[in-house]
Amino acid sequence: MSSTMEFEGRHTNASRSVKRCPGSPRSLAISLAGLLSASCGHFDVAHPPGETPQDAPEPQDAPEPRDAAVDAVPPPRPIMVYRAVAASTTTAQSLALSLAGPTRPGDLLVLTCADTRDELGAGDVTGAGVTWARAANTTTETNMEIWYGVVHATSTADVQVKLSMPPSAAEFSIRMTLTEWSGLAVDEASVVDGASAQGIGSSATGGTAIASAPPIATTYPMDLLVLGVSANSTASSLASFADPTEGPWTLIDTLGNTPGTTEQSWYRIVQPGPANPMVTVTTSSSRTVWAAGIAAFKIAP
Repeated sequence: MSSTMEFEGRHTNASRSVKRCPGSPRSLAISLAGLLSASCGHFDVAHPPGETPQDAPEPQDAPEPRDAAVDAVPPPRPIMVYRAVAASTTTAQSLALSLAGPTRPGDLLVLTCADTRDELGAGDVTGAGVTWARAANTTTETNMEIWYGVVHATSTADVQVKLSMPPSAAEFSIRMTLTEWSGLAVDEASVVDGASAQGIGSSATGGTAIASAPPIATTYPMDLLVLGVSANSTASSLASFADPTEGPWTLIDTLGNTPGTTEQSWYRIVQPGPANPMVTVTTSSSRTVWAAGIAAFKIAP
């Protein structure tokens, strides 16, 4: 059984100023004699034979200034969630997520993925015409991973995740959420400004646990911070998540499966500094398994 859902794109609450180049510099009509007299010392201006200084040609009129719009720098694309789609399965070894429309060159795709079997390796995430790279991952029973890819050419190909292990466990599942962003840096080698992940295999805390990735410290002037948390309980009900600390955060999705597994992701815009958000996870079982990952992506200057 699989399920999908899609959300409308929306602008973030981040703002930035756009610097524009000024109009063309004013042209000054300066006669040769005037230019020389403004210099240091005294100069004798020579004239062609038969021509007196009074006969010297008049300076030409200054050219008309160019339209300022010609010299204006086009504003950068706004920081916006262009698309957000999610899918899940409890029966298949692989999961394909339909984009429901072509990607846009210059955008960044971010994938949060959770599964209950094993971690994803190189080549296990494909599609959308991008080269996928992993920013962070865990290796616990409920795994959380964050992947990303820069869109260089338009594509409508599905994004697919394939696990190396078959779905043999009773609570097997794959859950993933894809967002497409405009306004972010598009250099694959340097777009990530920090990332981390960790998970707890079993936490006997009366059904409540605090999920968090190891702290990171961002250094870029402004980043998009993505947080993903997953939980798996032995009970037949879904886990619930409190709002992350260090907010405010914007919820991307709540994607759950039965029995006892769920995944949730959020984002916010951050300035340079430490980041260590925590999420309270509550289940109806005394055994709570969780994983959390964060990744900071640079916003285009």
